[in-house]
Amino acid sequence: MKAGIAAGITLVGALASCGTMAADDALRTGNDFITPCKDYIREGGLTPDQSFNAGMCAGVIKGVRMSLFYLGITTPQMSTACIPASITDGQITRIFLKFLDNYPEQLHNDATVLLITSLKAAFPCK
Repeated sequence: MKAGIAAGITLVGALASCGTMAADDALRTGNDFITPCKDYIREGGLTPDQSFNAGMCAGVIKGVRMSLFYLGITTPQMSTACIPASITDGQITRIFLKFLDNYPEQLHNDATVLLITSLKAAFPCK
């Protein structure tokens, strides 16, 4: 029971982190995350601003990945996506970017919600 509550709090924290970033750095929607996430998976040649925003993408990717992973371990009945333990943040970023590319009508929505939706579609729980 305590593990389930802790996992739920962690997931809420991951979802809220996107809102916190938005207030400071204008990264909130799927649209806002396209370029920073492309920069994140790109090798080198980034300006300091690009590196910072790529790091923001990396933080959201890592936070959501770990939250969903541990939610699946601690309370599998609450899990929305069953992410393999061996997946990398780079792979998740590519899945997210593909989802954004495939659903441009969703780009105005919250990036964290879109990320979770993309992972749920890619790794449904059986």
